[in-house]
Amino acid sequence: MGRFLRKGRLIMNGTMLRHGSRRIGRKGAGTVVIAAMVALSTSSAWALKPPPGKVRTVKSDGQDIPVIAKMEKIKLIGDTKKDGSNKTPAKAPSTTKDGKKLRPVIKCEKPVHDFGTVWVGPVLRHTFIIKNEGNAPLEITRVKPSCGCTIAGNYPRVIQPGESGEFPFSVSSKRLHNRFEKGITITSTDPVTPTLRLRLRGEVKQYVDVSPPNIYFGKITSNKPVERVATITNNTEKPLELKIKSEAGGGMETELKEVEKGQKYELRVAYKPPFQTGIFRRQVILETNVDAQKTVTINVRGSVPERLEVSPATVTLGARSALQNTQTTRPTIRIVRLTNYGEKPVRLLEAKADDPKIQTKISEQRPGKSYSVQIEIPPDYNVPPTGRKLVLKTDDPEKPTIEVPIRSLAARTKTAANNKPRRRPAEELVGQMAPSFSAKTIEGKPVGTDTFKGKITVLDFFAVNCPFCARQIPRLETVRKQYASKGIRFVAISQTLHGKRYDQQQAVDKLNTLGFKGELVVDPDNTIGPLFKAVSYPTMVVIGKTGKIEAVNVGNVADLESRMKTQLDALLAGKAIPKIEAKTAARKPQQPQPRRGNPTDLVGKPAPKFSFTTLKGETINNDTLKKHPATIINVVAANCPYCKKQTPRLEKIRQKYEAKGVKFVNLVQTMRKKFSSDEVVNIFQKVGSNIEIAHDPDNKVGPLFNARGFPTMIVLGKSGKVEAVNVGNLADLEKRVEAQLDALLAGKPIPQFATAPPKPRRRPAEELVGKPAPAFKLATYDGKTISSDDFKNHPATVLNFVAPNCGFCKRQVPNVEKVRAEYEAKGVRFVNVQQTMRKQYSKDEAYKIFKDIGSNLEFAPDAGNKVGRLYRATSFPTMVVVDRNGKIAHVNIGAKPNIEAVLRNQLDALIKKAGS
Repeated sequence: MGRFLRKGRLIMNGTMLRHGSRRIGRKGAGTVVIAAMVALSTSSAWALKPPPGKVRTVKSDGQDIPVIAKMEKIKLIGDTKKDGSNKTPAKAPSTTKDGKKLRPVIKCEKPVHDFGTVWVGPVLRHTFIIKNEGNAPLEITRVKPSCGCTIAGNYPRVIQPGESGEFPFSVSSKRLHNRFEKGITITSTDPVTPTLRLRLRGEVKQYVDVSPPNIYFGKITSNKPVERVATITNNTEKPLELKIKSEAGGGMETELKEVEKGQKYELRVAYKPPFQTGIFRRQVILETNVDAQKTVTINVRGSVPERLEVSPATVTLGARSALQNTQTTRPTIRIVRLTNYGEKPVRLLEAKADDPKIQTKISEQRPGKSYSVQIEIPPDYNVPPTGRKLVLKTDDPEKPTIEVPIRSLAARTKTAANNKPRRRPAEELVGQMAPSFSAKTIEGKPVGTDTFKGKITVLDFFAVNCPFCARQIPRLETVRKQYASKGIRFVAISQTLHGKRYDQQQAVDKLNTLGFKGELVVDPDNTIGPLFKAVSYPTMVVIGKTGKIEAVNVGNVADLESRMKTQLDALLAGKAIPKIEAKTAARKPQQPQPRRGNPTDLVGKPAPKFSFTTLKGETINNDTLKKHPATIINVVAANCPYCKKQTPRLEKIRQKYEAKGVKFVNLVQTMRKKFSSDEVVNIFQKVGSNIEIAHDPDNKVGPLFNARGFPTMIVLGKSGKVEAVNVGNLADLEKRVEAQLDALLAGKPIPQFATAPPKPRRRPAEELVGKPAPAFKLATYDGKTISSDDFKNHPATVLNFVAPNCGFCKRQVPNVEKVRAEYEAKGVRFVNVQQTMRKQYSKDEAYKIFKDIGSNLEFAPDAGNKVGRLYRATSFPTMVVVDRNGKIAHVNIGAKPNIEAVLRNQLDALIKKAGS
């Protein structure tokens, strides 16, 4: 018990109480223990006032501790002056008896663990030991692995001083390829090291290695056959035997060729026109003679755009109320791009909206190939419920006119005439032939296009961690029991939801728990679901005997059983499925909510009617404003970092002006997390603020003053008007507030201060401009080297830090390629430096991705992003331009639309400088 007493915690009536965010254990019923508040000095802290005659004492650690024998109403008070007012509460004890500061210290002697080289298959496990080297309990508030394949085991939530805790983690090696590194973030109450980073690394060796592991066609923009090759290598001592178990299908030719007897094979996948537009996801499954890796699955992915591609296909505007329209002065800008992937040039002649209020502007990116259209929508414009359209006119004989819908998400009251149920993406496939795919159940039975003919098939796309699926699947089983004997096939297809992957056994266990007895296909890479536009789960697709999609049931609908029976009975009888109206609850029309104004809108107006009480018991309201020449209500939040910087600065102003009658109050609001009054006091005292506190945890008062962010300082005059508002931790806070108070004290108008424009945010890499480039050396994909020593050989060197799975990089790189084609002959060197962003790619895989989008820049893999970190490339793309002297001249971050012009200007200047 002594441990709890020393920390000033309360244990009441055998229940768990909280001190701050800490849980407190159970103790004897019918008592309240008061600790660390026994000795009251004239300047001391909060005390608990017990009812007279109810106190007894107990011994704890050699001290007499008062105990209230029976629970009664307890009042929180402070020391009292003769006039009955309370002193400002003092800071809670934060030191030990010998004067040392109390704080936990998190320590991990070995924050990095290397598994070395392991074979694929087993689960990799490691336990980190974390010690608390401080003198206060260490609370572990969060443990977050960087990806879903790393699972945290049970770990201690609190580590006492001097003690250690075990933090076990497991990593599934089945999802790893070659070198890997997984990060883990431990968040704790250590004020110096609030986040501790742990790392698991190693190398996973495949028995049968595939390079690249997936076949990626990218975007197929020509009308010529395309081919991709993957190399399969045997890493075992036994000769490898391979054969194709399942081909890609869908117009693709698959060929397996043995290159080196028993050791190396080549898999060729060829795709020949005519191509079907859209995204394709297929699989090639190879069968091996390796017991530890019986099959090898290679995903085949890519897309075929329309010859004339419009992006986006629909312009969608966000919902906006009428009140917002009157307050918004800036127009809404949207960009529509027209790209010609055909061989013949196509010119965009005109782009007009069907409403003259919507302005358009055409920009030619590449003559006959690429155009962008800027759409400018007035600030007070509301798109009608029927929508508008942008009409593009071209000189293409097949598509002289292209219409792009313009729609609004604005909510509108639905009438009986237009109350149509929303169509989900999967429902749009009804009446079409089922997409081409090939898979196998866990028992090895084929499922796919070839198996649909002559048989009714129900595909139910679900996820193991989907709560709606857990309710729907038992209901599906009741229907399956009745119709499986009639020749209808029921197949559940497991998908990945929210990045959480489950293996075959976990999917089987889930279906067993739910009682489902149908067939199961495990598709953790979601190669099948997107073909059927299954964007949410559960999505059930009913396929008829002709291979057409006859019905789609999305979600755990209320009438699932009767709906399915109607659909299946009709198909068994050879009849059309009758239309079934979705049962949905009628929604009440929603009124647009008025937008709250800015706090500065109140300046010069009477203060809104308000009232609150400080923690000292003093009431502050409109009437009390008359007692002071000025009242400052500083609206803050306990977990607001800007407030913690601003309040100590306001404290210095308080010390100067409180003697002149100015009233200062910190009005503490809730921002995401609620704090107790004691916590609030401690937080602001720790940052050096002794301003009187009023706690408003339900945010009843702050919104009256339109306080939408913290800190928001309201300066009120004696007349009851809002005289000034200061939002944020302003750079000139002291000068501004003192000038405002001096004017109010002198009875003069408050001076006006211009709001300084915010300084442009500098990214880490931009801080290197003008400094010597960090030293490095890398090998390029074609066997050359690039290093910092090479800078002197070129008037400029462009290092473009990119990631294969970065969408912005894929937009930027083709534009950089245009500059390279022109400036490489002038001596400028261009290098794409491969970085890792969430997902590991082999150098072959990454090289092909950038090659497919038309990049001919030199390519240098950067293992572990070592060079990227030297150049502070924290986001991608980050382009660093280095001059001949080895200094960083420019940094260009992101996929800027004008990167070509910007880069040309930069290079022209550096070439001129190098030649002078």
